[in-house]
Amino acid sequence: MKENYYDIIVGKYIEVYKPSYTGFQDWSNKSTSNNFARLDFVTSGQMTVTCDGKTFIVSKNQILILPKNKIYSIKVFGNFSYYSILFDYETENDDNSFPFPLCFETENTDYFIDKYKAAYNLSIVEPYGYKVKIREILYDIIAKISEENYTKNFFNKICYSIRKSVEYIDVNYSDPEISLKVIADQSGITDTHFRRIFKQFYGVTPITYITDLRLKKSKNLLSTTNLSVEEISKRCGFNEYTYFTKLFKKHIGESPKKWRDENKTKDIV
Repeated sequence: MKENYYDIIVGKYIEVYKPSYTGFQDWSNKSTSNNFARLDFVTSGQMTVTCDGKTFIVSKNQILILPKNKIYSIKVFGNFSYYSILFDYETENDDNSFPFPLCFETENTDYFIDKYKAAYNLSIVEPYGYKVKIREILYDIIAKISEENYTKNFFNKICYSIRKSVEYIDVNYSDPEISLKVIADQSGITDTHFRRIFKQFYGVTPITYITDLRLKKSKNLLSTTNLSVEEISKRCGFNEYTYFTKLFKKHIGESPKKWRDENKTKDIV
């Protein structure tokens, strides 16, 4: 089975809830096992969940994802409110587990809020075919969680694979002779492969990243020290002073000297 492949068949049972509480909540339930899965989207407050021997907190705009037949307990506190979808399902896994964390941090809060609201409203009004529409929304929610979770894991793996190279850049950015080959060697990959995955993760080339880092460091030295502009350019990895001033003006919008006059910290000795 491919790592990014996941399939699920939602069963007949689907219920959507929006428990209504007033005032500050402070209650807990006993450990229980449910024959159905639950996807809870927290809209305010927090809940502490204990499941599989682990305790964690689910906060506003996070989703609690509990597969069926899990033994768990929940304690809520604060001005707590949430949407909940309970449903039966089958997967290709014998244990019907989910490939997601129990507490999911979404990147698209508005998307999920809209989906949960739509499902809840359908469950209240019950228009013709509402169960089919709720099932469609549930599939959308699961698909979005799957997509976001895979993307996060994918980029985490990329970040991990080049972490030593990035650490090397952050320490050796001031070396004017720093090269992509030496940087890539820190992670045991070719410079071509490093350049490709670096840009995929950071959105810029390694050279652009190094240049931006050098300019950032130069701005810090300009504003916090009395070092000459020429000395600062050397300390930040620029061989030629004229090239540094030209590059600084291109990226920052004004010369290093003028920028220092406007941004230098007072009372520097």
